[in-house]
Amino acid sequence: MIRAIILMIMAAVAAAPTATLAETIVPSAVACDSRTGVIKQLAERYAESPVAIGVTQDSNVIEVLASAGGTWTIIITTPNGVACIMGAGEYWELLPAKPTGPMS
Repeated sequence: MIRAIILMIMAAVAAAPTATLAETIVPSAVACDSRTGVIKQLAERYAESPVAIGVTQDSNVIEVLASAGGTWTIIITTPNGVACIMGAGEYWELLPAKPTGPMS
């Protein structure tokens, strides 16, 4: 599920290489700030912390933050340190990892 979300965001970024990241995938009403500022606000307001992270081909960092209460937020951080909220919601559930290898 997280992988599918990350792949969709990466596809949106790749689809419009001439536009800025904010113009491409961030609605105008969505807040952007330094990564430190965004992480701090999400921790203080929603008790969210990072639970997943990935790097795109363009060196953007995508993170999923979630709380024990089930709220979640997806942020993307550009190489210059600007982070924007991509989406948020409720009912986050961390799924167990699938076994890998010959015995799975």
